[in-house]
Amino acid sequence: MRARLLDPSTWPIPLMIVAVALVVGSCGAALQLAVKRYLDAPVVFISWETKECVRVDDPAAKAQRRPAYTCSNLPETFESVWVR
Repeated sequence: MRARLLDPSTWPIPLMIVAVALVVGSCGAALQLAVKRYLDAPVVFISWETKECVRVDDPAAKAQRRPAYTCSNLPETFESVWVR
């Protein structure tokens, strides 16, 4: 009986549909989380001349009602934009 459960070719069709739905749903959730993290990343503007932070745009801070990042308090991950 156990060997039959481990062999996907012997599964009934509804069980296979549920298994596929779980895999596809998990992949969709992971993709959604990755896109959200990318879009919510703060943007750090860095000067070409000094190679230092000029300003930080953190649009997610307002939506999440938390303090915004600053040049003295940079986030762990951010998107860099080089400026003059």
